[in-house]
Amino acid sequence: MKIDFIFAGKTTEKWIEEGCTNYLTRIKRYFKSDINIICTASAPVSSPDIQKKKESQLILQKIGDKDLVILLDAQGKQFTSEEFAVQISKLVN
Repeated sequence: MKIDFIFAGKTTEKWIEEGCTNYLTRIKRYFKSDINIICTASAPVSSPDIQKKKESQLILQKIGDKDLVILLDAQGKQFTSEEFAVQISKLVN
C-alpha cells in the first residue's frame, strides 16, 4: 500500500511544514508514501472559485480510478493520533 499526501498550496507556517515532515518520516516506516504539493500561485487568478477549480483539476490528475481518497479538512471529524491509526489499520486489513 502507498499513501500519497496531496496539498493544495505550500504553507508559509514553519510549524505545519515541520509537522508534515515529522509525520512523513514516521509513516515511511510502515508504508511507501510521498507528498505532492499542488501550486497554482505562479499564475494570478481573478477569484477564489477559479483558484479552487484549477487546484481541483490538478489534484484529480494525481488520483487514479482505483485510489481510495480521504479528505482531511479542519471542519471534518477530528481524531486523536491513536484513533487515526485505527482508521488506517482498518483500511490496510
